Amino acid sequence: MNYDSFEEHEHGFIYDLLVLPSYQRRGLGINLMKSAILSFKQQKAHEVRLNVYHNNPAKYLYERLGFHYHK
Repeated sequence: MNYDSFEEHEHGFIYDLLVLPSYQRRGLGINLMKSAILSFKQQKAHEVRLNVYHNNPAKYLYERLGFHYHK
């Protein structure tokens, strides 16, 4: 958990999520993300954030989970 001093609340932050290519397309990434989000919610996180490179194909998975792009 991280504390956002500007917004004055706790938030979860996912720094990296990697699935080896030989294990991709099996639902592992989405299950890991759902588990992380649930864990943060149980810890009373106000929101969950992550960083994604612009050309990362997993950004569509994150969008399906409700993440939004912010500048």
